Amino acid sequence: MKKWIRAVLAGTIILALILFGIFAAQNTQKSTKPEQNPEEQNTSVSENSTSDESTAENSTDDPDIIVKDNVKVITNEMKSEDQPTEVSDNSLTFEKDPGYQTGDVLVAGEISAAPSGFIRKVVQIEKTNQGYRVETEPATLLDVFEKAHIIKQFRLTEDGASETGNNSAYIIKRLSEDESEEETEEENSDYDYSVSINVEEEPVQFSGEAGWGCWLELQIDIEDGEVQCGIAVRSKAGISLECGANSEKEFEKEKTVYERKLPNIEFNAGIVPIVITNHMEAVVGAAGSLEGGIHSSYGATADSTLGFQYDSRTGKVEEVKEGNLNSDGLEWSTVEVNGRLEAYIDIRLSAKLYDSAGLNLSGGAVGKAEGQAKVSMKDDLGGYAGSLELSISPRIKGKAVVDIPVIDKKMQETDLFDRTFDPIWSKHWESSADWQKDMEWTETGEQGDIYVTRYGEVNQCDSTAFQFEIPKGWEIQTEEVGGSMDAVRENVVLTNERGVTVSFWYCQGALGGYSRDMLKAQVSQADTSNFVPGYPWGTDRDCSDLGEFMVARVHITGEMMAGIDDDYVPVDSTLFAVIPTSRLGEIEFAGQAGDVDEFSFDYPTPVAFIAEAPDGTFTEKEEEQVIRILKSFKVAELD
Repeated sequence: MKKWIRAVLAGTIILALILFGIFAAQNTQKSTKPEQNPEEQNTSVSENSTSDESTAENSTDDPDIIVKDNVKVITNEMKSEDQPTEVSDNSLTFEKDPGYQTGDVLVAGEISAAPSGFIRKVVQIEKTNQGYRVETEPATLLDVFEKAHIIKQFRLTEDGASETGNNSAYIIKRLSEDESEEETEEENSDYDYSVSINVEEEPVQFSGEAGWGCWLELQIDIEDGEVQCGIAVRSKAGISLECGANSEKEFEKEKTVYERKLPNIEFNAGIVPIVITNHMEAVVGAAGSLEGGIHSSYGATADSTLGFQYDSRTGKVEEVKEGNLNSDGLEWSTVEVNGRLEAYIDIRLSAKLYDSAGLNLSGGAVGKAEGQAKVSMKDDLGGYAGSLELSISPRIKGKAVVDIPVIDKKMQETDLFDRTFDPIWSKHWESSADWQKDMEWTETGEQGDIYVTRYGEVNQCDSTAFQFEIPKGWEIQTEEVGGSMDAVRENVVLTNERGVTVSFWYCQGALGGYSRDMLKAQVSQADTSNFVPGYPWGTDRDCSDLGEFMVARVHITGEMMAGIDDDYVPVDSTLFAVIPTSRLGEIEFAGQAGDVDEFSFDYPTPVAFIAEAPDGTFTEKEEEQVIRILKSFKVAELD
């Protein structure tokens, strides 16, 4: 018995000596290990506090990035079986058990089932017939990062985004100030985007061109449970826009001239994929309220940085707005106008983190003309009478968008730049100090300023007389008055020195005549008409059912000889006529009796007032003059 006790005591002593030796060796090892700074100690604790494999994956050598331990990353490089097969608003579906726990935060880059990526928090996992269903709820950057300091700048092109070197020299709110330094070679190159403009959106026509380049700026700062996030767009642009409008009522029209969803931007912050989606478009538009028509044109260049910065400590979104818009001014022309026209061009960009929260931005320029003016032949007026207010202003709109709160749950959608900006160019134009009298002045030609038709006077009958102006430089080429039995009762032709004619026709009936020549034309409104149909003199017929009249531009685009041609042969010629607005649009007609039958109206027998050029084309001055003559046509005002 004593031997047994002695053996136990000896074993106990030996075991104690072994444990003491191990403890002494560990203490010696700790005393020789160099002391860590606090940040390294924290990282070390984080890395060694658990044996979970994902914790080791979340470690990073970048001291500016600390990813939380419960963050799981899904990327396109992973095996397909480890990626979700289906992604909906509140759930993910996997073929096999992904091994997630409730409370895990999932961050996906560009993957097949979610090309824009996502940030989600796991709520519940259940096995289904289709695999494993992971119920999720939205999560934010604060759920992903313990600490993060990210500054990125990308040059956006149609082929994708390239990261620039300007990633650490400044914070987003001072981008424009720091850009006073020498520009990089990338930023000083030609525009990455360009578009030619030639579109029509009744009652407006647009033409011109635009070129621009864009750089996207992103800043994310996370520390101590707070986040600051800024998104801004640095842009340079040059535009040239012409706009013409003819309308008798208020209008607002817009047309997209460029649109493209740009390739996504994806980069890693530590192990976390950050995805930015981008959509870009260019838009032209016009708004106004006019009597008559006006044409305006202007050019401008712009250099700006526009965006927002959010701070969770205040819960506020602040605007970022720096830059310049420059222009030499706005040019205009008209036959006669009274009202307002605004014409603009916008470059629009949507940039969102995971296509969920970010920036919608629209920046451009608007040219405005408001007042009244008309062509005048008065020698000292320079071609126009009237008064107009002209201006060019920045046109900026934006919104901090929160479709899904991936930045911070407290962040709210906020309108940006919601105000009117002062013009960068403005001018008050008037023909003279007494411009109202200038508007009333009419010139007197060799035959007088007003011509009155004479069929009723010559035939001593009660027949409607019409009147129209004769501009200086035009003369009466033909003046024929027939009787009641003649096919043409009256024909008056005005002409200028080049042979352009304006013809008045008063007929007994349709002139008719066989023709195999078919024409196709587009009828648009060149200006309004002073002619208002009513009761023709000597009748009780009400012709007001003819409706509103206009000065029509008839653009003949095709000609076909029946029995010879199978289809229209392209042609290009123009004439003008006073006809009802109901004739607007595309028409086809036989070329019999010239254009008189087609472009006449019954009052109560056919009346036509038509302008034609010998070669089918008018100079700008000729067009202004014939439109003015045709516009002046109306029932005569006799004493």
